[in-house]
Amino acid sequence: MALSADLIRSSRGRATRMRAPITTGQTVYIGSLLNEVTNVTGSPARVRAAAAATSRKIAGVCVAFEADDALPTGVGNTGGTQYAVFEYGNEWLFNMKTALRTNAAIGLNGFVADDTTIGSTAVGTALVRVVVGEIVEKASSTQSWIAVRRFATTNVAL
Repeated sequence: MALSADLIRSSRGRATRMRAPITTGQTVYIGSLLNEVTNVTGSPARVRAAAAATSRKIAGVCVAFEADDALPTGVGNTGGTQYAVFEYGNEWLFNMKTALRTNAAIGLNGFVADDTTIGSTAVGTALVRVVVGEIVEKASSTQSWIAVRRFATTNVAL
């Protein structure tokens, strides 16, 4: 179930921190997994709450909001002045879909189910699976540590 409020999510390890404008009209929450989405050609990519959708890739996990000309709101505007600050390259504690709640899932890649849940390949067709990162350690019966990485939307074809 997607986030409807900020969530202080546990993390560990060293992260890379970036910021990007939030997609116009989209609301994101602290603790949510973010997708990077293409904006208008030539414009910087924007971010939105993660979903399993075609041509999306992981940006990271939202840790803060910033704004150029007003108070930060977590809601994107047409001017691109509302930003999500996000981290990747470290490990985050996420809810897991039932299929991944076993020790056999450790070392496998997890995929976006929604902005707060990691699923297996059962989350959709190959075209809409968005890789989040490696399942590193089982933390409880419903949560695991995920090494959040940034992946391209397709593989290299040579």
